[in-house]
This record gives sequence, C-alpha cells and structure tokens, in this order.
Amino acid sequence: MLHFRDHHWLLVPGTSRFTAWIDPSDAKPEDLRWVFALHYEAGGPQWRRVPSWHRPTLIIENHNFRPRIRHWAELEQVAFWELVPYDQDYDGGTLLAKYTSRETGATTQTSLIEDQVWRIAGRDRRWFTLEFAGFMDRGGLLEKLDETLVTAGSQPASTDIETDFWKANAQLYLIEAIPFGMVTVRVPRNVRDPERYALGRARSLLGLERPEHLEIQDYARHPNSSELIQGDLNVHLHFHGYYED
Repeated sequence: MLHFRDHHWLLVPGTSRFTAWIDPSDAKPEDLRWVFALHYEAGGPQWRRVPSWHRPTLIIENHNFRPRIRHWAELEQVAFWELVPYDQDYDGGTLLAKYTSRETGATTQTSLIEDQVWRIAGRDRRWFTLEFAGFMDRGGLLEKLDETLVTAGSQPASTDIETDFWKANAQLYLIEAIPFGMVTVRVPRNVRDPERYALGRARSLLGLERPEHLEIQDYARHPNSSELIQGDLNVHLHFHGYYED
C-alpha cells in the first residue's frame, strides 16, 4: 500500500498495467511506444463505506517510453534509472501525475511530480515489479548523485546503492507489481482481416501468441470523435486480466 498526501492508496487492478502500442509504420520492436499506468484510490477505515467513485484518486502514467527490447519478456531488463539533465533527450517516457481530491469538492493537480526515475526490478511470468521514484523539485540532486553509479535504458537492474539514494531523496517512492496487460495495434481500414493483421503484428514484433481477449474499436462509429483518430481501427489484445484480474 502506498502512502502519499495524507492518504493510504490501494492499487486499482485492470487499469494498472503495461501496454504496448503498435503503429502501421513500426518496422522493428524498438519503434514501439509503451505506457505503464498506476491507478490508485484512497483506502483505509475512513473510506471503507465510500464508493470508489467518491474517493480521492491518484494516477501515475508514463507515456511513450521506447525500451530497446526484441521480445515482451525483455521488459524485465529495462532501467531508466537516471535523472537526466533538462537539456538532454530522454527516451524514458512522458510522465503524467494527477491527484484528485473528492473530499473538498475537487481540485485536480497535474504538477505533483516533475521528474522521475524507474526500473523493472523483477518478473514473475507476465507480472513485472516496477520500482519508481518521483521528484517535485530536483534541488541539486544531480550534484549529489555520483554519475558512475547511474545506468539508463534497457540495461540490467541497478545497484542497491542507487536504490537507497532514490529512497532518501524522492518525494514519491513506490514498488508495485503490475502485469503486461495489453497491446493496441493500429490497423489500416483497408485491411481485409483486422484481427489476423493485429495478431500477426504482435507476434512478429513482440513474440506474443493468442491473447485472452480481442476487441476491435472503430472510432468512426462515434460521431463525437476527432477526425485524427477516425482513419484506422484500434485492435486491443488483452494478455492479462481482461479489464480486471
């Protein structure tokens, strides 16, 4: 259980997971975009009889990180365990951190965490142990950190010395086990068999076989959707926990 902002937080299954996105232009595994999501709701005695939709929520999502892996299981080697200077490129993803208070009528903040480091600390079949440290203010951390201890990208897990450093200096530190849950494949509308196309792409780029569940989403059927997303079909391949485990 996570403690942050005077709440104990319960991880929400189903929506907390790793997801890979495959676009028609992706030719090799390292082209793929990935997302991990950690969705929490407030827990503890004071919230026991309060419906989940009335509880405070905490969402931490990392979008569009690009690990250099050739197979889905190689995700366990990924370690973006470096606080990168602002003027350097970073392929560890774009962070979204959002806290919503239901107690006072509702303030939503999106600037909880400005920076992050994270790594995969272990794997048990399709479950990955995610270690994450978030920072609201760097406050000279780059000067404190011995660069010889830092690794980044798709590399083996880092040393305990680094872990102790992030634990001591992060405003938000957590370890959670979340599954590799879903692959979303964008399928051109003129493809004769979208399901077969999506399965073939997931197999060739990530070594994945038949999912637990498959669903085809056609945004053109929704009149309020933007023209930007109406062209292709989205085929969602669920590999762990269809909606909820």
